[in-house]
Amino acid sequence: MAGNENVSAGRRSKMQRKVSMMTMWSSVAFALASAISINQATSAMEFITRVDSSLSIEITAGKTLNILQWLLFAFSTLFAAGVSSIFTREGGTIRSTGSSDMAGASRSNAGMGRVEGFGGGPHPPPPPPPPPPPVRA
Repeated sequence: MAGNENVSAGRRSKMQRKVSMMTMWSSVAFALASAISINQATSAMEFITRVDSSLSIEITAGKTLNILQWLLFAFSTLFAAGVSSIFTREGGTIRSTGSSDMAGASRSNAGMGRVEGFGGGPHPPPPPPPPPPPVRA
């Protein structure tokens, strides 16, 4: 019974990982599309409002908005790449310090002086006690 739960939990974990990666990278794609569309819209507005005969009107179309959109795209790309590099692409689990595998290993080897997967071998003996202090006469 417990084996079926582990298999379904593994499948669910893989599916959640795939969905979260797809969502994250699609948000990067939307940020890119937004940055490109803002750039095109502000360029078109600047082109339309440019009047060669009149020097009294000067319209600058959203330079700050362009910069912010491209920064948003860059930071979302860096974030998505960082999170993607944390997860393994195929199989594998992310182990924590309190995982059940490690707890079982430490229980099964209790009193033997070693834990599987942590360097193996028995621990070295303790150091000898310090010498007694000198006696004063």
